[in-house]
Amino acid sequence: MIEIKNDLFNISKRLKKIDKNYFIVFSPRKKVYEVHYKNQKGSSLAFCVDKKYLNSEVLTKAYKTSVRNYKKLLSEIESNNLKLDKKNEEYLKQKSEYYLKSYLYYADKKGGDCKFENADNTLWV
Repeated sequence: MIEIKNDLFNISKRLKKIDKNYFIVFSPRKKVYEVHYKNQKGSSLAFCVDKKYLNSEVLTKAYKTSVRNYKKLLSEIESNNLKLDKKNEEYLKQKSEYYLKSYLYYADKKGGDCKFENADNTLWV
C-alpha cells in the first residue's frame, strides 16, 4: 500500500479538511485507490474509489459518509429500508394472489380431485 499525500487535484489535502483522520492509499495489487479512516475500529478502510484516478467524487463521498452526517445517513437508510419493505410486501401480495388464482382455477376445473380426504393424492399439493 502506498500512501498518497500529494495528488494532481489536492484531493488528499482537501480530504483532511473534511476530517483529519482520513487518508488515501493506492493498492498496487488491486490497482485501486482506497480511502481510510484512522479512528475506525477494526479495519480502517472507509471506501474504495470507483475511478482509476482521484477526483471530486472522492470528496463528495467522504463528506456524505463522514461521522458528522450520521443522522442524515441513518434517516436515508431507514427511508430506503421502508421502501424495500413496501416493495417486498407488494411482491409477496402479487405472488400470493397468483398462486391463489392458480389454485382456485385448478380446484374449479378438477373439483373432484380437491376433496379434503384426497389431499395427499392430489398433484397440486
